[in-house]
Amino acid sequence: MNFRRNKNVTFNLASLEFIRTFGNNTAKPRCRAAEATITVSADGYLMLPCFKNKKGKIKIEGTIKETLKKSKELAASQGALPICSGCMMWPYMIPSFFHRIDRYFFLNLRSLFDLYWKEYKLGKGVKS
Repeated sequence: MNFRRNKNVTFNLASLEFIRTFGNNTAKPRCRAAEATITVSADGYLMLPCFKNKKGKIKIEGTIKETLKKSKELAASQGALPICSGCMMWPYMIPSFFHRIDRYFFLNLRSLFDLYWKEYKLGKGVKS
């Protein structure tokens, strides 16, 4: 934990705890990929609930908003699919830590506070 006091070092305590507990649990999913991000592949497909699920490719016809409305079932499966077991995809997990108030919420909040404290020199005891 003392490493975080160094100038160019930062880490997310919620992420470290998530790794320690083996990532996403499909019985009680943490992931909110479909709510937190919109993932579009290079070939014009909407990836639901995330880019890891290759079966969730939906061709975008019309607007993304219209396509999302048609595919609510896929979006609702976020974090509960077999492929989601143990997932630690940070683009999806970091925003998911704020989904409900629990230890991940507070660890993520603390990490963001530490980052801003260091970045904007709010703390007087930060090593330069």
